[in-house]
Amino acid sequence: MRRAASLDACSATAARGTQMQQLLTFKSGRLRRSLGLQLHDAYATLSLPAGRAAVFSITLARTADEATCACGATSTAAWDWALEARDIDFGVRWTAAAGEPAELHPTSRHEAAAGPVEGSFELPEGCESGLLELTLSNRFSYFRSKAVSYRIGTAAVKAEPRVE
Repeated sequence: MRRAASLDACSATAARGTQMQQLLTFKSGRLRRSLGLQLHDAYATLSLPAGRAAVFSITLARTADEATCACGATSTAAWDWALEARDIDFGVRWTAAAGEPAELHPTSRHEAAAGPVEGSFELPEGCESGLLELTLSNRFSYFRSKAVSYRIGTAAVKAEPRVE
């Protein structure tokens, strides 16, 4: 009798465990889909053909209230990108409104295995406006296109690439 009660208790515990496992599997699947959608919404994907480059141009300007600037310009830009495979050249250039272009990050090769690239640039003191250009170049490649996931722009505006 005692043994039968023990087996019934084990069966009930196993059934609760199976129900719990199914519930956890369902919840973890929903969470995984939700996070995947959020990442998908946060990053854009660029397929850069062989022999081409993408240039992201961001206008930076100092304003009294950056949140309400009609042109969408702010004084800080940020970038975050990751390469799916292989390698790509990356460079950053700044041109003040009344000045010569300056290389902030000379063009250099980045391997996908090195992981994501993050950076930011704030308008220098004494400078009222200018143009920040970020270049992802695949010009060195003759056959392979590259896939890049990116988030580039300011708090107000997401930058769109110009493929050259």
